[in-house]
Amino acid sequence: MRPAVPGPAARALLLCLLLLPAAGCVEKAQGEPSPEPRAYAAADLADIVLRDDERPDGTEPRPDRSGFLDAERFWPSSCCLGIQESFERAGFRVAHLKVFERPGHSADPIDTRPGWEVAVSSAVLFLDEDGAHEALDTWVDYYRAPGVDPVKVGNLGDEAVELVGSPASPAERVYLFVWRRDRLLLSLRASTGYGTVSAPAVRRLVDRMDDRAS
Repeated sequence: MRPAVPGPAARALLLCLLLLPAAGCVEKAQGEPSPEPRAYAAADLADIVLRDDERPDGTEPRPDRSGFLDAERFWPSSCCLGIQESFERAGFRVAHLKVFERPGHSADPIDTRPGWEVAVSSAVLFLDEDGAHEALDTWVDYYRAPGVDPVKVGNLGDEAVELVGSPASPAERVYLFVWRRDRLLLSLRASTGYGTVSAPAVRRLVDRMDDRAS
């Protein structure tokens, strides 16, 4: 009796075993399961934003401006009706905001002092990832200004954009990171004295948030 001739799949596996380490052949033959994306819930948001013990140097938590917010409180109609409506169309569900502010902070950017003035950390949940993607674009467009162009960021979520510039005053340097993980949209905005807070210092806070969201 003639020996059975191996089929194409078996021949490919035999060739692989001859040319490559066995472990590599098993991975190629069987494949590896893709990691399941994290399922986010509203209760997760408070644990993802910056914590009190992560506050930037010289700032204090502002509990009166922090917490869970609906679309009206996250983007008030008095200033931001257009972006509020865009977020609602994109499937906005709930946001959690954490604000840190330096004592004596002035609302006028020209009064920005050296160091950190304000840091705003947020996590926003949408109905699905398409809505979160749409909202990311809307958010970036809202903050786009002359001299403040968005730059795509690698190694951060599913997609990420950074904006850096001084749109309101030469005394102020603004950093804004907006990034997405599935249907969760995250951001960190920092108002700092020009030339006194480095981009890596801001990115370290961003990465702490992202680590908890991953």
